[in-house]
Amino acid sequence: MIKRIIVGRLPKDVAREDLKFGIDTWHPENGVHPGDLEQVVKDLEADEAEHVVFTCSPLLLNYITDLTKIRVSSQDDQLRPVPHDLPALHEFLEFCGIGELWASMGDEFLVHPFE
Repeated sequence: MIKRIIVGRLPKDVAREDLKFGIDTWHPENGVHPGDLEQVVKDLEADEAEHVVFTCSPLLLNYITDLTKIRVSSQDDQLRPVPHDLPALHEFLEFCGIGELWASMGDEFLVHPFE
């Protein structure tokens, strides 16, 4: 199962060792045809082990349905959750995926949308 999705760069004060919750999966989109990314996410979700996925792929993010799992590296070098309970964000996501939103608006928008 995917426990967390870390988006963007890793904050300076966070070491990879600090994020070991289970199996770290670094950029699972590398070397994979974009048409197969949905299956990559399904396979990670189906695995019984807990995965922490690190990605810079908007396409991979589009297949994540549980926004509570996403953490974004913010300007203050912290890993911040996406405020998944905002109705305006869900209205936006009716027209595009979370990955498209991140690619077009940036890290800070996902952390502090509509501010």
